[in-house]
Amino acid sequence: LPTAHETLARRKDDPIDGKPAEIGICDLWPKWHAKSGKLLNIAQMIAVVFLAGILVFRSLQASLYLIAPLIVTVLVNFGIMGLFGIPLNTPNAVSSAMGIGIGADYAIYLLYRLREELQVDGHFGNALERTLKTAGKAVIYVATAVAVGYSVLMLSFGFYVHMWFGLLIVLSMLVSAATALLLIPALLSLHLPGYLRRLQREPNSSDAVGAGLGRTAVTTCLMGVAFWLAVPGPAQAQERQAQDRQAQDRQAAELMERSYQVTRLDSSVSSATFRLISASGQERVRKTWNATRLGSEGAANRRVVRFLDPGDVRNTTSLLMENSRGDDEIWIYLPAMKKARRIASSNKKGSFFGTDLSYGDVVGHKPHSWHHKILREEALDGQPCQVVESVPGAASVAEESGYSKRVSWVSRQNQVALRVDAFDAAGTALKTIVNTDLKLVDSARGKWQAMKVLAKNLQTGHQTVIELDKFEANVPVQEEVFSQRYLEREE
Repeated sequence: LPTAHETLARRKDDPIDGKPAEIGICDLWPKWHAKSGKLLNIAQMIAVVFLAGILVFRSLQASLYLIAPLIVTVLVNFGIMGLFGIPLNTPNAVSSAMGIGIGADYAIYLLYRLREELQVDGHFGNALERTLKTAGKAVIYVATAVAVGYSVLMLSFGFYVHMWFGLLIVLSMLVSAATALLLIPALLSLHLPGYLRRLQREPNSSDAVGAGLGRTAVTTCLMGVAFWLAVPGPAQAQERQAQDRQAQDRQAAELMERSYQVTRLDSSVSSATFRLISASGQERVRKTWNATRLGSEGAANRRVVRFLDPGDVRNTTSLLMENSRGDDEIWIYLPAMKKARRIASSNKKGSFFGTDLSYGDVVGHKPHSWHHKILREEALDGQPCQVVESVPGAASVAEESGYSKRVSWVSRQNQVALRVDAFDAAGTALKTIVNTDLKLVDSARGKWQAMKVLAKNLQTGHQTVIELDKFEANVPVQEEVFSQRYLEREE
């Protein structure tokens, strides 16, 4: 009101909008009041979202990240209005308020889902990628659905209030979704809020985050744009299906690689009891000493298993060495022969000293040598799991392993394979391996160890139970332990 009086005094002899000053001021005053009130209302809404973020996440930094995409959405909306001369009237101002309300929902959903995913394995890059693949897709679908619904208003030719309102709502939905999917992950990759840092088990890897963010964010954004622009034709649908299959295969391969790595330690020393139980219930017991150590590049694992008891197998020793650039090496020492000898890699499907595990099971099946597919999700003993089918990537892999496929129940909590079903060359179920009594043996790196393993041959009824009586992780293990000379040294 004071502004109106000042304008009237200054321009009492000048027309306003072609009308006498008194009348012009009376016409303009409601518009000024509505515009200033709506701008104040937008600022209030952003402040409310900021306070809500503090209450939900208990983090000032997370709240700042929360309102960042909202501010961008409002600025883009007002910038488009100024660029094309769209008036700031009440209906058009409402579009910005709607963009803030729905955009806040996108941002809160992403931040909350990221916290849930980070609790799974403590790896920020993996958690962010899973968040964008799940919550990110939901944001795209909701934004495009709302945008398509309001876009019909732009067809109201000549009725500019509807056309402007439809355009600005569509713009708000697309900008708020894009900024939530791109700006928030970018800010998080620069610096995590405290409530998320506390859930990390490993330092943030910029490479992993960048790759996951770039690949997933761009893919989800392109999916949303394609969905909004047009209904795909048959060729496009086939291409999209192929892309979806590739993405699913990539997700399955990454899951199995994490499962493969989650039990691999820099080094370990343990003692174990092997119980070999026949189908009729007869039992033989073996005591062993075991040591593992990763190679200098942290990739190839080496494992020594020495039998201590009973006397007829004492000092029988095996050395299993992975080779990332060639065939794995299997060495065994039998006291009766007094010399260590190497077994051909094609014998990895053979029984490991009469147990129901093969040499390949003990060495480990390299994930990149197999093709993986996520079949479903289901609970195993109350633990949510992803069920993954793995088939040999080449005929040589099938020949060496003796398996036509493996089906693994991978825990969502720690990525450990809780159960593995293996099938023989004919496709018949051959054995089941169950890992239980899991221990977090390296909390800094999120490494786990099954303290009990049950392997059962489904065709013969024979089974092997391995229980670790003692296990020490990341302890010094001399390089000499993994040599032929050590194998031949009897104790």
